[in-house]
Amino acid sequence: MAVALGGLSEVPLRDAVRLLNPKVFALVTTLDAEGRVDAAPFAFVYPISIDPPLVCLGITKGKLTVKNILERREFVINVVSAGFAQKAVFCEEKSGEPWKRLERTGLQTEASKMVRVPRVKESRAVLECIFHELLEPREGDHALVVGRVVRAECAFMKGGVPDLDRLDYLMHAFGGEFRRVGGEVALERRK
Repeated sequence: MAVALGGLSEVPLRDAVRLLNPKVFALVTTLDAEGRVDAAPFAFVYPISIDPPLVCLGITKGKLTVKNILERREFVINVVSAGFAQKAVFCEEKSGEPWKRLERTGLQTEASKMVRVPRVKESRAVLECIFHELLEPREGDHALVVGRVVRAECAFMKGGVPDLDRLDYLMHAFGGEFRRVGGEVALERRK
């Protein structure tokens, strides 16, 4: 039951992180020990440093993706746009053959430029990463995989930076709810 506190309603703690939604939705590709490609969708994907460029993946502890990254020391973040979002979501399917997820969804791979892990051909924005460190909070159900971006590419640029509106990438709110990026809001910053 929500309780009003000065105009605000209390949010149950299990839902508190939803206040930080939506989050970028990405399909992360890795290679297993036998060189087979695995793809898994994630929404806990965020930058943590500009120089050097570091990104963090929040991944449920014990997931195959973490194991693959620790073994191969590389991964690719494929930003998901509306054009292949449903196929990307289907990659969360649990099966005995995770390396067949891309094949079952019809998504294709192509060679990356700086890492051995292939990228998803349908993605309009990719970040090729090498493993930097693993952080495992004592409490919590997720591990934090930090990667260093060694190459980034985007299909749509405007003024030398990614054109977020043309990318048409999706953000994950929770469950089956996703959002599109809205229009630009320009605000003055004081430095």
